[in-house]
Amino acid sequence: MLRITVEMLPKGDEKRAYTICQGIIANDGTGDERTGNYEAAFTLWGSRLFQGRLEDRVWRHAEVRRFRRPDGPWKLLYLALKNAIGG
Repeated sequence: MLRITVEMLPKGDEKRAYTICQGIIANDGTGDERTGNYEAAFTLWGSRLFQGRLEDRVWRHAEVRRFRRPDGPWKLLYLALKNAIGG
């Protein structure tokens, strides 16, 4: 499972950083050796995840099917966001 955390760093100050939203992308276990199938959930502004479960309302859900594992996590995130938001 991947957890994506978006933080705000007011004026670039790490000491004042806080989480503004999160997402999870989890393999649903139905893929094969070369491809995986994933489910994703992204929270609203101000919502957080707790131990991999959504603590608050989900903003968008998405699925990514037949993802080629060698394409890596950035492409998986891109496809999950594209499927969640559209475009």
